[in-house]
Amino acid sequence: MTTAHQGKQVIANHSIAEIPLETMWTDIDYMYNRWIFTLDPERFPLDKVREIVDYLHEHGQHYILMVDPAIAYQDYPTFNRGKEDGIWLKEADGSIHRGVVW
Repeated sequence: MTTAHQGKQVIANHSIAEIPLETMWTDIDYMYNRWIFTLDPERFPLDKVREIVDYLHEHGQHYILMVDPAIAYQDYPTFNRGKEDGIWLKEADGSIHRGVVW
C-alpha cells in the first residue's frame, strides 16, 4: 500500500543514496475510492501531499500524479459538479454518455 509517508521515504532514500531524482510520480493510489480529482484523506492527506510537493519544488524537482481520465458515474462531488455545470459528454438525447469500463 502506497502512502504519502512512503513517498517521503522514497524521496529521502534517493537523496541518502545520492541517486538523482528529477520527478516523483504517484500512481492512482492517492485517490479516494479511485475517484478522479480526490485525495484519500487517510493515506494521502492534503497537508502531507503539500509538504512533499513543496519540498520537491524547493529542490528544483517535480511531482506528478497519475490521472485516470474516467469519471465514475456516481454520487460524489466531482461528478456532481460536472453534472450541474453540464460539462460531461452527452448522447444525442441529452443524457450523459457512459463509457465502457473494464
